[in-house]
Amino acid sequence: MLGIGTNDVLITTTEPPKRFKDLKLTPHDAFKEELQFFFVSVGHLYKAGARAFVFNKLGPFDRAEVGSDIGDARSQLKVRNLHSCLQEMLTRAQENIVTYNQVLEHAVHAFCNKHTDTFCLLHDTYNLTATVMDNYGSFGFKEPSKYCAAYRSNAEVPVRRSRKLQPLPLTFPP
Repeated sequence: MLGIGTNDVLITTTEPPKRFKDLKLTPHDAFKEELQFFFVSVGHLYKAGARAFVFNKLGPFDRAEVGSDIGDARSQLKVRNLHSCLQEMLTRAQENIVTYNQVLEHAVHAFCNKHTDTFCLLHDTYNLTATVMDNYGSFGFKEPSKYCAAYRSNAEVPVRRSRKLQPLPLTFPP
């Protein structure tokens, strides 16, 4: 499984690599460049015989635990400069997630249109997350953005399986 997550997007735009600073790349251009490297790996999987790909958009940053914590911290601050700095960071993170998702969607369509023998799914995690969090009670959650107690305490939660899983044999075309 290959993936780019929220941290990757935030690092690319808040602590950009030197080459991005030197080139003065916009977030859109930086994500486009990062995804070119990502799709080189996807291309290797394709050449090795993979024909099914699932790509995930990122969820809304302000709805993630860390994003809502930044919002909470911002609202409790009395120091104006720090408050505006956190607000700017939160706003930039939100905008960059949306930008990244747009660039990812374009790159996925380009890859899948070029490789017509593949199954491609672009999973819209962004809208799914927003819908679940907006209607959390309907989905059986008590609150919209907190971890469960077992997760927060790092307790081991047993996973029950109905049958023992066997590894699948990997076969690649000659």
